[in-house]
Amino acid sequence: MTLGVKRFLAECVWRGAVATGLMRWTEWRHRHVPLALCYHGVTDRQRPGDLPSLHVTCDEFNAQLAYLTKRYWVVPLLQFVRAVRDGTAWGARLATVTFDDGYENWVSEALPLLKRYGVEASFFVTTDALDAGGCLNLEHRVEMKVLYGPWEAVSLEAGEVRWDLQRADYPGAVRAWRCIQSRLWAVADRPARFALYRAIDEQLPSTAVPEEECGRFTPLTWEGAEHLVREGMYVGSHGATHRPMQAEPQDELLRQLARSKEAIVRRLGVAPDEVVLAYPYGDVGRAVWGAARQAGFLAALEVGSIFEPFPWDPYAIPRLGVGRGTSMPALRAGIGGLWHVLRRMKVWAGRWRRRGGSASATAAPACGSERPRPSSRAPGGAP
Repeated sequence: MTLGVKRFLAECVWRGAVATGLMRWTEWRHRHVPLALCYHGVTDRQRPGDLPSLHVTCDEFNAQLAYLTKRYWVVPLLQFVRAVRDGTAWGARLATVTFDDGYENWVSEALPLLKRYGVEASFFVTTDALDAGGCLNLEHRVEMKVLYGPWEAVSLEAGEVRWDLQRADYPGAVRAWRCIQSRLWAVADRPARFALYRAIDEQLPSTAVPEEECGRFTPLTWEGAEHLVREGMYVGSHGATHRPMQAEPQDELLRQLARSKEAIVRRLGVAPDEVVLAYPYGDVGRAVWGAARQAGFLAALEVGSIFEPFPWDPYAIPRLGVGRGTSMPALRAGIGGLWHVLRRMKVWAGRWRRRGGSASATAAPACGSERPRPSSRAPGGAP
């Protein structure tokens, strides 16, 4: 089943839930859950044939802000974090809006809409990239090279992964990128996927950002981050390098975290005890949570299920990811818990089938086993 068909069927489910009142019931049922949303960018400069993007359109973002400000008390991040730490966030209908990575469209597109609704959002930047004058993260650099660079072939051999892709085998660069990206997404281990991105980046020649792609690819600079702070927004750390933190040795990780935190304090004037970290790639483990605590961050954000049991660890505050194609019914399904309920039902049904329908199918997993993690993105958004 293709991605387009899956998204169409999911949209039918969400709209049916709205029409029958089921969506309203799940929203009421989970009304006590505090909400943190994770965006990446806002731009209308996207090709119709693109794969789902991390960047939402201006119309999507406008509609989502209107929904949030009508139904939630949308607060600055520091207020949200303090409420999580002291236990008052549960049941207060709190929400906060965050952005990761660092794009120029934060200033040109997102900021005017945020000011229209009076929302004080938070933006998390990769400090080494800003120190270099604003440069693309690895994934977007590879995408740009594949789409616009003068390459002929990509050959990779990493463990069991062996690729030999010829550009001439595809009718266009977009089709070639779709093939490469789908193979990369199929690699579940993030450090391994990052290594593949890096290998492709080393093979392909550099290329300039085309004018029509500036909305998606133009990176933020320190001047842009300073402008956001002057406009009343919060800017925090997204790490120093945007590499998967769980793959870094502990000593190196602590050095990177200290370097990133120092840059935020020095360049933006954020108080040392008010610097918040958003983990690159969103999903990390307890060793990285401990490193963030040891580095002196006030709190840290991941991308995970917002329906994790409360109270939350302040160094593992979950956010719901939102990307292009997240319609309002889909966003409501993610926020209101319908998507969470359906995912849990799927997990329970799978356990029941594997155990032959026994009464123990829904029992808790054995000690030390991995608890299934619900989807960390609103249905319809970028995978």
